[in-house]
Amino acid sequence: MAARLFSFDLRDDGSARFLLNFKRVDGSGIQRISCDLDPVARLEIVLFAEALALRQSLGARVAAEVEAGGLMLAYEPGQPDLRVERQAGYSR
Repeated sequence: MAARLFSFDLRDDGSARFLLNFKRVDGSGIQRISCDLDPVARLEIVLFAEALALRQSLGARVAAEVEAGGLMLAYEPGQPDLRVERQAGYSR
């Protein structure tokens, strides 16, 4: 499993800073995904996380994804982790 450090820093204006540092087991160096989220994008991500938790507590494990502020989070049943992608220009 890859080493990870995740932070979601909230700001007074309702926006947030998303940061994910990780190191692949088979790779070298630290990879980083970060972005600033406006209040609407932050709310979409929080609601997505809450909806996933509710689905799991009810036993409804179905695929789900959300795209907000250039950040894409996806859940696939049977996978241990969320997939996180950051779109910046033409790079993903």
